[in-house]
Amino acid sequence: MLQSMKSISKELAERWESEISKLNTGERVAASIIHEYGHILTFRAWGNMGIKNTLDVYDWLDEYGYLDNFSKRIVSFNEGDAPWQINVAIEQLAEDFRLALDVKNQNGACCLPHIITYQQDLLNPEGYLEGVDIMKNLLQFDGKLKKGRVSGALDSIIPFGEANRSSLPTNFIHGEITPLTQEDKDRAREKLKQFEVDF
Repeated sequence: MLQSMKSISKELAERWESEISKLNTGERVAASIIHEYGHILTFRAWGNMGIKNTLDVYDWLDEYGYLDNFSKRIVSFNEGDAPWQINVAIEQLAEDFRLALDVKNQNGACCLPHIITYQQDLLNPEGYLEGVDIMKNLLQFDGKLKKGRVSGALDSIIPFGEANRSSLPTNFIHGEITPLTQEDKDRAREKLKQFEVDF
């Protein structure tokens, strides 16, 4: 579709098709494991930084510029309510982790595109690259998987549950990319004050 609209080159479309054709059961399982490990690193970072509730998470994402990055990569991100934004943000972060690791280990290619922002990242790769840099800062990730015991925070569950992945691929394709404003963030923080219960 993007190629027919001349939004991307034929060469880029063919490269994507070539990479996606390599996806098999083993690759898909590996991608899921790496994605989930991104969640583990996220919870570990929260434990290390004393982040205990959803407002803390929102502030953490905002302080590093990740919320603004999402609003450049996820259609209508600013229109979602605060719990939804955090839910999607945590999935986005894990996907950025997975892709950063896959691309690094597979010479700049990955056979499973980003589940949430694949189309926007294809059209505007600078947003993806910025997001990966922010993710590395958030998780203090140097590109190498390290062994070690995960903090007890992993035993907790985010109050909103995990994003519904079956609907994610179709939610963020069509529509406007709209930056978050300070008013959007202030409204979100007011909403999140209702959830100030420790994980």
